[in-house]
Amino acid sequence: MMRTLLSKTLYDKRWFILGWSLILVFTIGFTVAFYPSFTEGGTFEQLSKTVPSQLQGFIGDEQSFGTIQGYIAEQLYNFRVPIMVMIMALILAQGLTVSEEERGTLRTLASLPLSRTRILWERWIAGVIIFAIVTLLGVLTAWLSSLGVNESLSFDFLWQTTALSWLFGIAAFSLMYAVGTATGSRAVTMTAGLIIIMGGFILTTFGASVDWLKDWQILSLMHYANTDSILKGSLDRLNVWILLLLSALSMLIATILFRRRDIG
Repeated sequence: MMRTLLSKTLYDKRWFILGWSLILVFTIGFTVAFYPSFTEGGTFEQLSKTVPSQLQGFIGDEQSFGTIQGYIAEQLYNFRVPIMVMIMALILAQGLTVSEEERGTLRTLASLPLSRTRILWERWIAGVIIFAIVTLLGVLTAWLSSLGVNESLSFDFLWQTTALSWLFGIAAFSLMYAVGTATGSRAVTMTAGLIIIMGGFILTTFGASVDWLKDWQILSLMHYANTDSILKGSLDRLNVWILLLLSALSMLIATILFRRRDIG
């Protein structure tokens, strides 16, 4: 039964997987394709001088453009990809929770010889697999695109970026999925998701240049997707443990509350 529900969930989300994979592949491929243009003739240095210091977070650190790995880390995996992943997590979480409950699908599942805990966790596992697929396609696109501009990415950079991006996606999905299953409310789930996304965007983008925001960056989920440590040679284990802890706590709370509440 578990395999049936898991495979059915993945099958139902096949177009979701395809759509977001194409979006991520296009974004990464398009961004990497511009790497040679930014590195020739001091183009980026000239651009950075025209941007106010408060908005430097939008274009990244000019020192990162010295290598293809720094460019991909700064332009994609420190900003654009995390934002896209959080939006994807919110849409997927709503689709697997409140949308299913509003259509009555969740009530039907609960009437089958399946415990609520199994329903909750099997759906979550499907989400974890979906993020694994999209994450791998994204990193594969980065590698192939780098070859297309006559550059190469190290294996360590590839697997560490894959691992961090996947764990970040799981944490974002787990938080929003937990809210949806625990409350059954579209409004609450949407509000919580937007707070996570917009809060992360504001704190991460402006925190680097606005003094009074720097101390609050630890409240941004995007803060733990930072790839600076990867560029220095090793994955930040503290960030990894925090992402894992957020996922575990979210699912623990969701399990307790989902088992007790009425399904609409």
